Amino acid sequence: MNKKLSTFILLMILVFGSVYAIDNHKVTKKTLYHIEKLSTPTIKIGNGQYKEGESFLAGEEIHWSDRKQWMLVQNTETKKLERLSKRTSENKGMLKSLYDFFVDRIKGSTRGVYDYICLERNPDSISFPEKRIALIIGNQNYPHMAPLKSAQKDAEDISDALFALGFDIIELYDSDYSELQAGLNKFAGHARNYDVALVYFAGHGIQDKAVSYLLPVDYDPEEQEKGLIDCVSCNFIVQKLENLVNSEDAGKSRCRSRIFFFDACREIVGDSAQEIENMVLEGKPGTVILFGTQSGAKAKDGEWDGNSPFAEAFIRNVNRTASFPDMIDGLVHDTYYATESSQYPVKVGSLVTDFRFTHKPSDSSALISAVYPIDENTTNAIEEVIKEMSANDLFQKGEDHYYGRNGARLNYVEALKWYEQAALRGHVEAMYSLGYLHGHGKGTNQNSQKAFEWYNKAAEQGFAKAQYFTGQAFYRGEGVKKDIKKALEWYRKAAENGVAQAQAQLAQMYENGEYGNSNNYKEAIKWYREAANQGLVFAQLHLGDMYFYGRGVEKDHHMAVKWYEAAADQGSSDGMCNLGYMYEKGFGGLPLNRAEAYNLYYKAADQRNRNAQYNLGVMYENGTYVKKDLNEAQRWYRLAADQGDERAKNALDRLSRD
Repeated sequence: MNKKLSTFILLMILVFGSVYAIDNHKVTKKTLYHIEKLSTPTIKIGNGQYKEGESFLAGEEIHWSDRKQWMLVQNTETKKLERLSKRTSENKGMLKSLYDFFVDRIKGSTRGVYDYICLERNPDSISFPEKRIALIIGNQNYPHMAPLKSAQKDAEDISDALFALGFDIIELYDSDYSELQAGLNKFAGHARNYDVALVYFAGHGIQDKAVSYLLPVDYDPEEQEKGLIDCVSCNFIVQKLENLVNSEDAGKSRCRSRIFFFDACREIVGDSAQEIENMVLEGKPGTVILFGTQSGAKAKDGEWDGNSPFAEAFIRNVNRTASFPDMIDGLVHDTYYATESSQYPVKVGSLVTDFRFTHKPSDSSALISAVYPIDENTTNAIEEVIKEMSANDLFQKGEDHYYGRNGARLNYVEALKWYEQAALRGHVEAMYSLGYLHGHGKGTNQNSQKAFEWYNKAAEQGFAKAQYFTGQAFYRGEGVKKDIKKALEWYRKAAENGVAQAQAQLAQMYENGEYGNSNNYKEAIKWYREAANQGLVFAQLHLGDMYFYGRGVEKDHHMAVKWYEAAADQGSSDGMCNLGYMYEKGFGGLPLNRAEAYNLYYKAADQRNRNAQYNLGVMYENGTYVKKDLNEAQRWYRLAADQGDERAKNALDRLSRD
């Protein structure tokens, strides 16, 4: 292995969003990164053009030129390597700088909220006989394991190949356990409405007790017991989709063909030879599983600018005019010989349909959109029809395509066209919808400036949600120059019109003194309460804190309990943790109940809440409610420390010295 690559390790955990701790080094916006490899001659970063061999600051904005652009960078202090691309940036929430990429990756693992995981609809899908969906996962940057070179590019290229074949796509890159679970849940939720569902995983894998596991990027082999819990078994993924057609409400699902490609190692960490010999792999009718290699064996990686042998064989064979079984046979054959007989993919199960990747109807002219017809006579006829339609009718056509209802296929491109027609006639909600589509890159390329223009038009006419997003644009400087004063004005208008998110944002600005350079706790309390009464968890937690600490209001632990409990009832791990603390201390009229505190901490810790993990460590270290157990205390401290908790790091240092 290349000596430079052997030093590869992911940047560790963010501490309160300000710095990354990597060993004893810090990554800030001023940390210098060196461009080791670049897929294009130059790349624009900040105000300059950079090429291979040059360096830039982590906080500078990266201006990606196209979806294929990528670079390999090295931290000049730690010598750690990281592969970044426009595609991974897009699928992590439109991140703008290297520093933002690291910050968001850790926020994702602590929040458990992944709004940026979304389905990319394919406008050409209507041309294929089946409705198709794929989940593509590329896990490459593992902090505790050997580096991979091609997993991200494999996922990018597989995604492009399947999109060209009519698949709607969800992509995940460098996903930790929580993000992997969130992506699978979203994918399964969509898949029941599709005929064909496909999962492709490129990354590290292991095998234990005859079960193959796919590894999230936060897997640590040094904590094997914890690691296997925080992995995702291939069995689990398969069963998650099989349950769509084998559960009590199976009649509601269309998903009759389920296909899984697992390009990962299957090296054994706990199996015995006898267990391997007796292992039986089966899928239900309509399920096909293709493991990239045999049980107990390794799967080969590719190079930085190439694909793994399995991915290369997949791309070659998926575009062949062949039956599905022939495509799979070709994939197995090509992988086997490309690796000089060292890697032999294993197939399990069979489809019960005649699905083939490349099949298209011979004549798709009847499926061409009526919005953009193909000849002059038809164009004139359609224009006459549109002229007769009201603005609201045009808007409802857009809604039908956006939601896939009333006989219309879900198609963001078509929705965009109808919304535009309605907006030109002054339909304010159509203007808002156009802002949303442009802002999220649905049916068109993501364009913050266009998003702002449409939001602002709707906001000027009093549309409350558009007022909130206009405030967001001014607050973040997206599509318009950043202006905190204008952001506050638009947030207030939206808040007064009842938008809970605007009320909470306004409250936070007052709490933090972001406008006027002084805290205004009275206004913060007012707006947090408005949002909390609408059930917004973020506001409930902050309102609980205001009462707990007596900020802007008389200290009142009873009221703090009320709002922490409201957040906990909605599944908030922070709410559970805070409520657990109230039980542990007997605050707010609650009985001192350490058993309940432990239970609440445990539920929150199970959602990877680092404060709860730390509190459990304290309980085990001191023997509070549970039997004193320093090993268990260290385990919980380590979990919290891995997420950047300084108290937990100090506790581990203290215990290691004792």
